[in-house]
Amino acid sequence: MGMSHTHFFTASDVIGTYKPQVFEPDGATGFKKTTPNYVYADYATAGICTSMGDMIKFIQALQKQELLSKESFRRLYTPLERVSGYTLGWEYRYKDGRLMAGHSGGLSVVVMHIPDTNTTSIFLSSAADESILNTATRLQKKP
Repeated sequence: MGMSHTHFFTASDVIGTYKPQVFEPDGATGFKKTTPNYVYADYATAGICTSMGDMIKFIQALQKQELLSKESFRRLYTPLERVSGYTLGWEYRYKDGRLMAGHSGGLSVVVMHIPDTNTTSIFLSSAADESILNTATRLQKKP
């Protein structure tokens, strides 16, 4: 897919001088730069660092059935019968009767798909703060 700015990191990886970092709240006035444990693949929640351009390529490949069949992609946003709030791979919610399914990661990434229109929003930030999730969700809900 040509995703040349996407990397899978473990804590023992050294890629030049690069280390994945986020900005976490630091008191009432700002943020501090840190490399938390959860950014590495050694933990179940992380390990992939990417760019917006590569995320767009990934989502487009999903939408065009280049990675998954149409049926498998549909299952990603079909609510499970016995597990409220989750699909096969994503979380879901309804806004104004419209299904939205996606996922967030590290409190700094939100990907939300609207099946009715086959549109997806991607929100990336280096700030690890719950307000990021709220901002991204509000942006997706705009008409």
